[in-house]
Amino acid sequence: MEDYHNNPDPAKVGVQILGITKYMSTAQKEALKTLPDYFTAQGIEPEIYYREPGGMGPMLLETIELYLPQVMIGLATNIIYDVSKKVCYAISNWAKMRIKTQSQEEKGTNERPVRTTLYGPTGEILLIKDIYEDREDILKDFPS
Repeated sequence: MEDYHNNPDPAKVGVQILGITKYMSTAQKEALKTLPDYFTAQGIEPEIYYREPGGMGPMLLETIELYLPQVMIGLATNIIYDVSKKVCYAISNWAKMRIKTQSQEEKGTNERPVRTTLYGPTGEILLIKDIYEDREDILKDFPS
């Protein structure tokens, strides 16, 4: 199978964080240490890895891409949907915690979301959302 997103373990849910730890605040690093716990609480085993951002983008707190494992190719749609919901629940809860616990200095004057994109097992985009402390804005919803 071709690895379309550089997931070191294509049997696990890939969690790619856009950023380099040497440029992250201490609070951001501490929050990222807890990220796997949110997935394992949902029965999901994540493979977390980092990718250096390129160029200028929107003012986001974090950008996180989630990849369903390639071993799910060919499974029933309802199974993929159920796993997708658990992955989204985990990342939403983590992101809201992350935003709530950041310092006032980090918050600044602009409200910055955590942007997440969920990819299906064949690389198709299933969902894009911006997660804020008190809401989620769906930019692209699951295909119907």
